[in-house]
Amino acid sequence: MPDTRRKIPTPQGVLEGVDVPIKEATEKWSEVMLSDGAILRIKPNVLSVTRIDGKFDNDGNPLYVLQSNQMMTVTNVPAHAKRAAVSVPAETSSQLEEENIVEVTCPQEATDVDVVVEPGALEHDKAERLSRKFKQFVGQWRQERGSMSSIDDMSMLTPYENIIGMGLDALPLIFAQLKEEGDEPDQWFWALHTISEANDLTPPEVKPEDQGNFRKMAQAWFAWAKDQGYAV
Repeated sequence: MPDTRRKIPTPQGVLEGVDVPIKEATEKWSEVMLSDGAILRIKPNVLSVTRIDGKFDNDGNPLYVLQSNQMMTVTNVPAHAKRAAVSVPAETSSQLEEENIVEVTCPQEATDVDVVVEPGALEHDKAERLSRKFKQFVGQWRQERGSMSSIDDMSMLTPYENIIGMGLDALPLIFAQLKEEGDEPDQWFWALHTISEANDLTPPEVKPEDQGNFRKMAQAWFAWAKDQGYAV
């Protein structure tokens, strides 16, 4: 297979080099405890490595340039740091949907209202909002990737990273998307793998002979999803 060449813009100009495939990677989580008690869990994800032509350090080692992204989860946030329940002006009731609060109706003379929600209403609203956001990201991702064939490049696009950033909320939406795609599943496996690992879930084992067979990889994830309690 011919080497993949890449041009990398830098403040010193454009550097050229050859991509070096990643044979194995051990990417561990680091934990940062903040003074307010919150804990940040951070892990770098190396997407590709390029060896730059004709550039070496003082020891004669070649210069490598990484393309990577970073996953972060937040836990143990103290109650005082979280967004509190709000009382909203009546005229802003039409904006409540985006804030995960159902819309309310009140008399014109009212200045402030307390939002009272029927049990389950917020959960339903949240599910609808997440579904719309996910579909928007999917559309943007497919438009931006165009004819890209490299998952490294596709996974670095902002809409794909936004889907990963949805965390566990994205998993049932991705499973539904894979179901909808049938025998021609799209490249959702990096997102599934990253989200599950970020939440201390062990991804499914995919047989070596099934690697690259998206249909069988999807089946492995569906079996995993059922074991985790997802409806697929």
